Formats: sequence, structure tokens, C-alpha cells
Amino acid sequence: LVFMKKHVVVAVSLLLRVLLITLRSEVWLSERIEVSTPLNSWTRLKEGVALKEAGLSPYEGDIVHDSPLVLQLYQWLLPLGHMTVGLLFVLIDLLIALCLANAAVLHHHNDQEIQKAELKKYKYGKGVEPLLIDQNELLPSLVVGIYLLNPYSILCCAGYSTQCFSHLSIVFTIWMSLRGNWVLCGMGLSLCSHLSLYPIMLILPLTVMACNNNKKGGIFSVLFLMLSTVLWSIFIVVLCYYITGSWKFINAVYGVIITVPDFTPNVGLFWYFFTDMFDHFRLFFICVLQINAFIHSVPLTIRFSHSPMFLIYTILSMITLFKSYPTIGDFTLPLSLLPMWSYTFRYLRFSLVVLGCILVSSIAGPILWFLWIHTGSANANFFFGMTITYNIAQIFLLLDVVNSYLTYQYDLKHGLPRLDKQGKPVLLRLQ
Repeated sequence: LVFMKKHVVVAVSLLLRVLLITLRSEVWLSERIEVSTPLNSWTRLKEGVALKEAGLSPYEGDIVHDSPLVLQLYQWLLPLGHMTVGLLFVLIDLLIALCLANAAVLHHHNDQEIQKAELKKYKYGKGVEPLLIDQNELLPSLVVGIYLLNPYSILCCAGYSTQCFSHLSIVFTIWMSLRGNWVLCGMGLSLCSHLSLYPIMLILPLTVMACNNNKKGGIFSVLFLMLSTVLWSIFIVVLCYYITGSWKFINAVYGVIITVPDFTPNVGLFWYFFTDMFDHFRLFFICVLQINAFIHSVPLTIRFSHSPMFLIYTILSMITLFKSYPTIGDFTLPLSLLPMWSYTFRYLRFSLVVLGCILVSSIAGPILWFLWIHTGSANANFFFGMTITYNIAQIFLLLDVVNSYLTYQYDLKHGLPRLDKQGKPVLLRLQ
């Protein structure tokens, strides 16, 4: 039954994607600011291929910001027709789902092993039987379903958003880390950092995970991870130089992410601030916003060092919130990881608020964009209001999940029911 459910999910999601590709939906979806940004635009990528075939450097101007690896790949694929290109995007989504399913199975097994070990050491309080992790055979199907049937991921796939390569390398990195293959984990980390820069923060939870790998020697695992990441990063940069023949791609790929020169509206927060800002404040606020995107990973690593997979979820959520050029597809990755902690869902309190904000922003956002750009009866403030609503939903979800996880850990340690010394119920607060 579980096998059938998983394959039904894959079949339905595959049918939806192929149908949209057959209808040539990428023609208009690739122009949607919810799906496309200057970093992963399908239109810009085709222009870059045309410039390269004409003997010009695609990184000379301000058009192409994709990696030279992606540019070279599509230079080979574009002559094969749009169906071949579309099927490649579908294949990448299926590979992402496969990596997510395998990672979920390994994480669930690790959680059960940790639970058995702590039960033997009597580390849990009394009355925690309802909180214990049971065998969940539906977990892989649930993870796959949340990713493949998510409207956001379907739209990004049909819109030919090249961020799928970054997502594939991220989930591959997670899968390899759970398997303890630190050489391939370093390869995946260097690739996703090359494509999107922000995933370099994953080095912290991966290092923690390698340190906890006591069976094979934690220090050697960390050395393998670091050495593999450095060597693969050097190899990728040298390969990009070999493809382009110059170092101009560094500023076009990494410099644009850091300095945010393109103010094209998106579902993030950067564009609105810099549109209305005086030039002499620009450098200061770029530093503030970029530091804000990275700095949270350090205290999160300290707090969740005992649970590196949950740390990965929180860091991916922070990247989705604070990266300079996000799309709706970025939200699907941490959302797909959530079922791994389904045993904490009983503590969630803001599910209705999150769902309402997501629905409102998903429906009203495109409407307000049309009124602003096409009819001129609205302005940027209206659309940015929906962008804030979308990001508020992510913030509420992240805080709610973190609070639920910490409450679950507290109840496991102190037991149920939750009472003080006088026998009165205890109300926990996240501080």
C-alpha cells in the first residue's frame, strides 16, 4: 500500500509537469517574478547561450548570472528542442524527491536508534510513552508528496527555473551526510555553494554531524568533509574558468548575490529597501542585510548541536527568508523536510495563521502585481505588502516548528503531565 501511494504521487506529479511543459507554459511562467529572478531566469540563460555561440562573453554585461556549468549544459541541450529541456527539469525534480525520500528514511532510522539508546539509559521522564517515535512507513511518501505535489515546485519546474540544480545539490548533500559519505557530501556542498552561495552555511550542521560520527572517528570525518569541500570547490572554479576563458563569471555569479545590483521585484525583502534608499546608505544596509542572513547560523548551531538534521532545516528556512533573490521554489525545500519531525506536530499552534498567510499572498500577490505593472492602478507598496505576508508566514512557521521541537524535547526529559512542585500545570515559553 505504501509502495502504491508513493508511485501514485510520482505519477500524478509527473503528469502535471509534462502537461504544463507540453502547453509551453515556460513562455509566460519564466517571466513571472515569483518563479524567475536575475539569478535563475530561463530567458537570461537563453540569451547567455546565444551570446556564447556568437563568440561573445555572456558575463561581460548584466544579463547572465547563472553558473558557467549551467550555461554549458544548456548550450548542449537547447538544440534538442523544448521537450528535451523540459523533461530534464522534470527528471531533476524526481531526483530531488528521491534524495528527500532516502534522507527521510535514514533520519527516521537514526531517530529510532537514538531513542532506543536513551531509553536504555533512562534519560526520559515518566509518562512519555505517547511521545515516543514509532515506525512510520508513510514518511517517504509524505516527503515526496509534499515536494512533488506542491504548486510552488510544479510552477518552478514548468517555468524552467534553474534553481532546481541548487536544490538537487542541497538534498544530495543531506542524503550523503546521513549515509556518512563525506567525500560526496563535500562535493554536493561545494556545488550548491557555487550555484547559490548561501548554502555554504550548511558546513556548520554537516561538521556537527561529522563530529557525532563516533563509529568511524569523528575527527577523520570532519577532515574528509573539509578536504573534500575545498578540493571540489577549487575544481569547480577552475572548470568554470576553463569553460569561459576568464574570471569575469566570479563577479557575475557571486558578486550579484552579495551586492544586489538588480532591483527587479521578487518575493524577498531586499529589492524594496534598495529601491527607496539613498545611494550613500546602500553599502551600509547591504552589509547589514547580508550579515543578518549569515549570522543566525552560529547561535542556531550552538543551540541545536545535538540535532544536526533539525539544524539543517532551520538554516534552510533562514536562507529562504534572507537570501537576496528568492523564489517561491525556495520555500518547498524546508517545507518538504518537515514530516521528519511529525511527532512534534501536536505542539504546533500557528498552523492556521501560516496557511492563511500563504493562501492570501499566493492569490493576492499576482493580482496586485497585475494592478501595479499592467493597469497602473496600484503601486509597489501593495505588492510588497503581499511579499511581507508571504515572509511572515515563513517566520511564523519556523518559530512554531522550533517551539514545538523544544517543547517536545522538554517533555521527553521531564515527563508528562507537565506539573510544577505544587502540582499545577506548567506553561512553557520560547525565550
